Amino acid sequence: MLRRTRDAACFGGAYVFPGGAVDAGDGDERVINRIRGMSDTEASVRLDLTQGALTYWAAGVRECFEEAGMLIARAAAGILITPTGSSNSARRVATCMAGR
Repeated sequence: MLRRTRDAACFGGAYVFPGGAVDAGDGDERVINRIRGMSDTEASVRLDLTQGALTYWAAGVRECFEEAGMLIARAAAGILITPTGSSNSARRVATCMAGR
């Protein structure tokens, strides 16, 4: 569970389970091409889908960052990316990773 910021417009300070939805950008080819170690076929089998599971995989990674501040990403060279500095710098890293 997470605690929402007290300044949130809705349910400020409340304890909530993180959640979210698939965004149109999650299926963008530039995002999907950044996923390593698993094909769409393999991901689809794991999620019991006929195809397109890497879009859900990408959405899960993005939502982990947006909802919990956990960035699960590696640069093209394979180096683990960690958010440093302000939350704005972490957002810039996530935006760059997503190609948005």
